[in-house]
Amino acid sequence: MEQFHDGHHVWLRSRANGLYLCADDDRSGVSLQQDRASVHAAWAVHILHFNGGDVLMLHSAANGRYLAAYRAEGSWNVERLNLNRLPSLTFSWYALGSRYGDDVLLRHFKSMFFLRALFRRDRISNSGAVGLCAMDRGTTTMQWVVEAIPPRESIPTLPDPLPPSSLSGVYRIWYVRANPDGIISPNDWRLFLFYAADRLRYPNVDAA
Repeated sequence: MEQFHDGHHVWLRSRANGLYLCADDDRSGVSLQQDRASVHAAWAVHILHFNGGDVLMLHSAANGRYLAAYRAEGSWNVERLNLNRLPSLTFSWYALGSRYGDDVLLRHFKSMFFLRALFRRDRISNSGAVGLCAMDRGTTTMQWVVEAIPPRESIPTLPDPLPPSSLSGVYRIWYVRANPDGIISPNDWRLFLFYAADRLRYPNVDAA
């Protein structure tokens, strides 16, 4: 687990074909792709303390779902799922050392199977698939290179505020939150004001 630090982001590269573990566009699938510059290749590291030890959870930067494995129709599937409770063994992994230097094996907590690259690199689409394997076969298909994603060197600055002369009006939004029974109290209404500079983003709001 030494290569995974809570709150940091990583890329995971398959030793077998050099492709990166990525979130697919369908919001649930996982595959191996060439482009690590995409947000789909980034995974946030969450370390969960469980049963006296640490387990790894990988949170997709693309849509906020977690790398998971679950059993369906007699086989284990690797997908991204929404986390609805903790602890959840479906989303938990062990990072184990391997015989290839600093490479790691990712072992699913619930099934105890290993994450692996299923197929060789498709030369046309530059992609591959992932699945689970019941035992360490000593092949590079189960080896993963952990590459730390460096933090941004600087935070983008906000644009300069518009001068007062460019503000032609003030706009208002009245809002209220209903209680759990759907009842709205007339005393709970609140007012939100904003200036004409935001008008381009909210074109349907009436001026005060």
